[in-house]
Formats: sequence, structure tokens, C-alpha cells
Amino acid sequence: MSVIIFADQFQEKVKKSALEAVQYGSRIAQQLGVPAIAVAVGEVDGAELSALGQYGASKVLHVADARLNEPESGAVTKVMAEAVAKENGSVIVFSHNFAGRSIAPQLSARLKAGFVAGAIGLPDTAAGFVVKKNVFSGKAFANVSITTDKKIVSVMPNTFSVSAGSGTANVEAFSAGLTDADYRIKTVKVETVSGEVPLTEAEIVVSGGRGLKGPENWGSWKISPMYWVRQRPAAVPWRMPTGARIMSTLARPVSPYAPTCTSLSVSPGLSSTWQA
Repeated sequence: MSVIIFADQFQEKVKKSALEAVQYGSRIAQQLGVPAIAVAVGEVDGAELSALGQYGASKVLHVADARLNEPESGAVTKVMAEAVAKENGSVIVFSHNFAGRSIAPQLSARLKAGFVAGAIGLPDTAAGFVVKKNVFSGKAFANVSITTDKKIVSVMPNTFSVSAGSGTANVEAFSAGLTDADYRIKTVKVETVSGEVPLTEAEIVVSGGRGLKGPENWGSWKISPMYWVRQRPAAVPWRMPTGARIMSTLARPVSPYAPTCTSLSVSPGLSSTWQA
């Protein structure tokens, strides 16, 4: 038995959400006393794949096919099914991102496996396999029990902190028996935004109120990314520009370095300086 984790990539780099999924899957593997095995597709830097060992993966199955640089859900579903069969996977973990939302349901149908989407907690394996998730737009929680032999969980991005440890994963080439018929979608062109952190990968999200009107006014409060690094020395104060006020989702002013501070909004008003 094993825990199989899909580690998706972007531009040959393993995504932050994939690191979260690998670490989440490795903790499930520790609960069950089985190995955690990651699966990566497309052209990925070998050092990136080996480094997944720092997040708990003992091995990485790599399908190095350039056609999967933009994951085609049907082909990746077959890859994951073959990986589950090869490694006798009992639990399969995805990130609850665009790739996970398209691949996990197909794999669930293919393997006849119970599936919980958007997990926010590690499963309780004391008496079965019970996974906690948000319901009603986060206004309530549900504890869902999966009773099938194969179990699939997609973990909500930015729910679990990622901390690198020591170790190196063994990278193994994997073909999964893909044929041209498995590639039903052809990627013609990919346009990406450079120089900015994707919203789904961001540690902290800042939103501007209606008082800012349009992009021409963003310069009055835009913050250099260096101000958002959590490892910044605590003695350095965090300053917002004049005319900005910080409000947290907890309805109280907090430092951006506090663990609970994940979403902030900016509105015209009081100038503030917060000590980290």
C-alpha cells in the first residue's frame, strides 16, 4: 500500500500548491505506516523533483513528456491510474486547484474511489477515514467518511503551511503506457503573466476598496513584495503609505507576520504603522 500524490508543475518548477499536497500526503502516509509517492508530468527540473523528498516523498514517478507541460486531464488521469496500480496506492492526494478539480473526479470515476474535495484537515483514521472540509462557503464544516478501498482527497491550497525538512526523493522514469489517442486536447498557445505571484500561490492577499476606483490609483498603496516576506526580522516595522488603513478578515488590526493574517483589505482612511 502507499499514498500517491499528484505534484503539478509550471514552467519546469513544482508549484507551491503541489508542495502542500506532497506534505499533506506524506502525513497521511505516516498515519497509515506506508510510503508517500509523488507523480509528476511534463518537463520538470530534476532537482525540483528530488527536493520533494524534503516534503516527505520517498519516490517520484516522472512522466517526462513535453505534451504534458500543460496537463491534459484525460492523459494525466490515465497516468495516475497506472501509478496507483503500480504502487498499490490506497489514498490519492491532489491539490484543490484547477488541475486537481479536473483530474480527481475523473480518477474517482475510473477507480470507483470515494472522493472528498477541498479538505482542510488531515483525515481522522482512528475509526475509518474521515476528512474535514468547508461547506456553505466556509460558514460550516462537514466531516466526510470515505468507505471505499481507494480514497481520493484534494487539499485546499494555502490551508497547510509548508516546511522543508531533509531528505531526497528517488526519481524514477514512468511511461504509464500513454499513446497519441490519450491526448485529446492540443495546446496551441500559452500566455502567462510574468513578474507577479499568481493569486492562488500568494501567501497574503491585499484587496483595494471601491474608493481606489481604477489602476491609476494603485500606486498610492502598492507595497513592494519584500514587505510580505514572513521571515523578515521582527524588529522591522511594517508601514503602509499615507491614506491607507489595514483591516483583517478577523475584524481587528493585525500584523501581516501573524500566522492568522491571510487576507487584508485596503481602504482610504487613517495612516498606520504596525510593528511586526
